[in-house]
Amino acid sequence: MPATVSPHFNDNLVSEQVQEIVSRRPHWMVRRGNTIFFLVFAGWLAVTWAVRYPDVLPASGRLVAINPPLPVAAKSGNRLQKLFVSAEQEVKAGQHLGYVQSTAAYEEVMQLQQWVTNTIKSTSGGDYTSLVTAPLPILAQLGTLQADYENFRTVGEQAKYLLAGGYFDEQAAAGG
Repeated sequence: MPATVSPHFNDNLVSEQVQEIVSRRPHWMVRRGNTIFFLVFAGWLAVTWAVRYPDVLPASGRLVAINPPLPVAAKSGNRLQKLFVSAEQEVKAGQHLGYVQSTAAYEEVMQLQQWVTNTIKSTSGGDYTSLVTAPLPILAQLGTLQADYENFRTVGEQAKYLLAGGYFDEQAAAGG
């Protein structure tokens, strides 16, 4: 039986296997695939239009931190003059966070604190020579601390003269 040849194909250009594949009707999924895809896409759009996002569900919760932030409160009701740290910055114990408005000059108060700290360290072993070699600085803007500072300075000057004259060394040598 001779093979039927489609009038659309030239026998010389196309083989029998290709003619057989091309002459067969494609599967329904291939023929209607675009239509099915469009219907599925339109259905998906309809569902997304009907369901409103985000859905809000009322609930209560509690967040707990391992190291919770601690409140910082000033001991006086004055205005904050300068802040040394920024928000969310981690700070260490003893670090200065800032200072409030005061009659004292901040720099002089810090200078006095530094002198006191250094003097305590150097005299803790009983050696008071640092009082002679590193005298108390002269400060004039300590605000409410000024009167106490002047009294301390007077006593410090008296101790300095006693140390310079060797009074304590003589007392220690005499056994007193």
